[in-house]
Amino acid sequence: MGIQGLLPLLKSIMVPIHIKDLEGCSVAVDTYSWLHKGALSCSKELCKSEPTSKHVNYCMHRVNLLRHYGVKPILVFDGGHLPMKNDQEIKRARSRKENLARAIEHESCGNASAAYECYQKAVDISPEIAYELIQVLKTENISYVVAPYEADAQMTFLAISKHVDAVITEDSDLIPFGCPRIIYKMDKYGQGVEFRYSKLQNNKELNFTGFTKQMILEMCIFSGCDYLQSLPGMGLKKAHALIKKLKSYDKVIKHLKFSGIIVPPSYEESFRKAIMTFQHQRVYDPVLEEIVFLSNFSDNIDEDLDFLGPSISQNLAKGIASGDINPLTKLPIQGDCVKEGPVLDGTYNLKSFKPEGSNKKLDLPAQKNLLTNYFCFASLEAKRKFKAPRVSPKHTSPTSEILQFDSSEEIVDTVVPRKTAKLMESVSYDDMRGVQHSTHTIHPCIASQKELEPNSFLGESEGKTRVQKKPVVDDLSQKYTRADQSHANQGVCNYDPMQATRDEEEEKFGCNISHLGKYSEIAEKSMEKFMSVISSFKCTSTGSRASGLRAPLKDVRNTFTKRSSPIDDISKFAYTPAKPLPSRRP
Repeated sequence: MGIQGLLPLLKSIMVPIHIKDLEGCSVAVDTYSWLHKGALSCSKELCKSEPTSKHVNYCMHRVNLLRHYGVKPILVFDGGHLPMKNDQEIKRARSRKENLARAIEHESCGNASAAYECYQKAVDISPEIAYELIQVLKTENISYVVAPYEADAQMTFLAISKHVDAVITEDSDLIPFGCPRIIYKMDKYGQGVEFRYSKLQNNKELNFTGFTKQMILEMCIFSGCDYLQSLPGMGLKKAHALIKKLKSYDKVIKHLKFSGIIVPPSYEESFRKAIMTFQHQRVYDPVLEEIVFLSNFSDNIDEDLDFLGPSISQNLAKGIASGDINPLTKLPIQGDCVKEGPVLDGTYNLKSFKPEGSNKKLDLPAQKNLLTNYFCFASLEAKRKFKAPRVSPKHTSPTSEILQFDSSEEIVDTVVPRKTAKLMESVSYDDMRGVQHSTHTIHPCIASQKELEPNSFLGESEGKTRVQKKPVVDDLSQKYTRADQSHANQGVCNYDPMQATRDEEEEKFGCNISHLGKYSEIAEKSMEKFMSVISSFKCTSTGSRASGLRAPLKDVRNTFTKRSSPIDDISKFAYTPAKPLPSRRP
């Protein structure tokens, strides 16, 4: 469970980190957190005891990711149940049993999606499932250790005793344990966030100035932990304020009692045991190969310390740590009904491991919104269908090669390219009729019928065109544009100066972007799909909504019954002076 809401209040001191920054270091890994994540994809098979290796593949991928970047992993497994967590273990077992029953019921009714969700909540990572991974770790010569009780205390011990440089986990309990360096939220790319206990004094969300390690631990216990539930109305911020003001848990409990808050009689004693569990829980020392306390006691204590974990003999502790003995039953695990582990075919070998790209696409929070996610998908579809425009070399437009006429010459012979000739041939005699004629400019498709005959304008031999003497032309002030094909088919050829400017710009940059018009169809389809999604969100009842908008009041009736014009109703509020104003003479 961890400390609810603690990590978000420490985000100001969380630093992004990649696992390659730990090259040459040793890290302890909370293996059960990896197994729980890996079991989500095969929860049904694990609940029904069917053979699967997906959870093992999940863990080994991350193990090889660490080894690929030069990091030595030490996998730490949970052991037996701690007496201080009996209530939590009972609740969790009951919840798993209920979810398993729901999953079977949903599956019998044909509701596969609901059954899948319930199977995920019902899966239990047992020592038998952990043993399947331990078999692979032994084959790959990867270090591991099974804790006698809590993996959190075992990893903290390895970090404090300098066996490892950091801990990889998802549990916030390691902060009240006092773990010096923790890596949270490590993904399959090796990216995560780093917490350092030494930076707590720089935190902004909660001010820990003047706080000792003991005060931080007591604050976390007051807010609720695995070893003791919080009092009603007690959260992290309230616990932080009380500890900051009163400095110790016994003074806080007295203050709460005097304030009228109901405190159970055994709460103070349970609180003291929770502190000792965080500080002195029994762990396994891999050097001495025996059970030790997480930290030594300052005073001699005569009370029974079994709530820290019952004492275990050295031989039994070694068997549990190596994974050969079930930490729950204290029997050899080979004697249990354990199905064979996954077949080793070189899949888990480091040489065959290929890490995924580190430059992954960030999952921005905005993309989780319905509207932004829809339009991001639409834009990606447009990008997939987009084709870059073909860049053509710069060349003079065929229309710019239309002849300029001079009155001083009787006949002008000009060579016209074949492409231009074909274009001019496509402009038929009927296309030229009925268009205006300018006395100063002759356009190829704006000549009148009387002044321009098709046979005299175009020549078909050797790509040459002979033009007879026509009316005087002093200057061609504008460049000519191609006749639009659609206009040509309609028998009309119009000259548009703005189109000439646009064509000139296209020729300048050497690319044609006219094909982009087809994306209007994609936009129309996208908007139709968007409207269909939005239209499904209809208000079906009155009252407020999570969006902050209030539904229309359908049941409110109009109580205005007086049949009079609004002007009559407003006129009664007009200002009338008490005394008539004296009239002014002009």
